[in-house]
Amino acid sequence: VEEAMQQALKVDDIQLAATIIEKNSQNLLNSLGRHMLEKWLSLLPQDLFLQRPRLALAKAWLLLRQWRLTEMELTLEKAEAALTEEALREKEAIVIQAQIATLQSFISFLYHQEYEKCLHLAEQALANLPQAAIEARVIALATKGASKQTLGDLESAVHLLESTVMSLALPDAAKIQPFIGLVAVYLAEAQLVQLSQIVSRFLALASKTGNPNALSSANKFA
Repeated sequence: VEEAMQQALKVDDIQLAATIIEKNSQNLLNSLGRHMLEKWLSLLPQDLFLQRPRLALAKAWLLLRQWRLTEMELTLEKAEAALTEEALREKEAIVIQAQIATLQSFISFLYHQEYEKCLHLAEQALANLPQAAIEARVIALATKGASKQTLGDLESAVHLLESTVMSLALPDAAKIQPFIGLVAVYLAEAQLVQLSQIVSRFLALASKTGNPNALSSANKFA
């Protein structure tokens, strides 16, 4: 991938470079290639992100991992604008819009405290995301649960998040965000017994996965 990208940049084939990023961004995000992805994205002209929604979406996912939420929100606006510019198959456009809605739900809850909007976006995302889009689906489930709790539907929130962390279809690493959601729910509701129990379960999962960020979060609550 790196060799192909260098060759595309060497001959100044920006469109090919963008295609290489779009096809490989998820693998780079889930590996040690994030810095490489950030570097490659920085070499592309900004107007390209208004023409290629998958490219803008790749950048938005990178910004989420870097916790650069203001930039992520602006990039999601570019992704939506690009959807109207690029001729895509209807099914592909729906999936891209669902991924955008996933990240917008995260922004709406955490950044703007717009809980009704968050719930609507999360449900829109879950209705259209393929089952294989595990990370996006888990984020949408977590924001849906969190918004339901904030809007007063504690029972539905707990049921949704518990069913997610208990799912046999999900890898352990995908359950970190729903566990954090459950901790936040019980903390907000001051249900200390349930909080203690879920923190213990979260700590066990974090230890099992060996994820340093999950371990840090679990230990903060323990």
